[in-house]
Amino acid sequence: MQNENSYTVGQWCDRWFYENQSRWNSSTVGGYRNLIYRHILPGIGGISLTELTENTVTSFYDNLRSRGLSARSVWCVHLLLRRCMDEAARDQLIPYNPVRLCQEPKSEEYKTAPLRLGQIQRYLTAAEKLGALPLIYTGLSSGLRQCELITLSWADFHILNVFNHIPAQLAKDNKKFQISKVASGARFRDYRGCVEWLDDAGMVNICYCLNFPELPLQGNYDDTKYKIYFADSGLLVAMLDEEAQEDLRTNKNLGVYKGALYENVVGEALVKAGYKLYYYKRDDSTLEQDFFVRTASALIPVEVKAKNGTAKSMRTLISSEKYADIHCGIKFTGGNIGYSDDIYTFPYFCAFLLKRYLTVANI
Repeated sequence: MQNENSYTVGQWCDRWFYENQSRWNSSTVGGYRNLIYRHILPGIGGISLTELTENTVTSFYDNLRSRGLSARSVWCVHLLLRRCMDEAARDQLIPYNPVRLCQEPKSEEYKTAPLRLGQIQRYLTAAEKLGALPLIYTGLSSGLRQCELITLSWADFHILNVFNHIPAQLAKDNKKFQISKVASGARFRDYRGCVEWLDDAGMVNICYCLNFPELPLQGNYDDTKYKIYFADSGLLVAMLDEEAQEDLRTNKNLGVYKGALYENVVGEALVKAGYKLYYYKRDDSTLEQDFFVRTASALIPVEVKAKNGTAKSMRTLISSEKYADIHCGIKFTGGNIGYSDDIYTFPYFCAFLLKRYLTVANI
């Protein structure tokens, strides 16, 4: 058994590496092994842990540079050695970590020249011809590292394409999700299962189009027509550009995203209250309703208004004898609580209380 007070830097780094490598991925293990056994052990491995000082470590870094090691590699050695010595200090093998007293080596700054607009256009055109455009788009929009991008399958790209296009499709007047808009030449058969995967993963809420606004809801919908909302409205905001996010925070210039955001918030609240999402749109587009919920004996249309409006479609549903299951409606707006002409009005933030209200009010 190694006497804990007699560890050298090399012995401690060797032990630390082998005790922890099972927690790292193969890339990290390879990188750490290279830094420890090619640089740290040959350089200061024979020094006792208790004799390691700030000056010793600084001289070690200078020696690495003089041997031609890049500034970035010296910086990586420093980060790893600091982490390893933190563990030694935590285990009380040394009173403090001397590496933390050293000035952190600076990694070289990469000088980049931005591409001109014409160069970007030629680059993207070539990428599209090679079939690499989804890879580039995913990298730019998702923040994935290169090593993570190259492990993705085409099915993963299809899922990401669907996910990344949700905000743009919610912003349209016709919020029905269209696979053909996801990518050039996109076909439904290529994207089969992508929406269901996102739904099963809890990332989106699917709102199906009813065949006709009547009970029962289950089985009374077209599973090829649907709207997709984010399961977390914060994701919708996070996927907008910085200017749009700032506009949302200051409640100005909301434009097309205003209605999409409020609908997403209400849809999220309904799902969390236990409702499934359904909407209705007549084939000739003369009647459209955002959501429907049901009680034991009634079907209730739910309207989300970005601005105060007349809710014409809802009034048609309530007043027409064609829709026998509908007797009243719910409207969510930026205004106050109210009731008029069989329409109950609530502020947006009351959406999560809707199920409780319908139960107590016996509607």
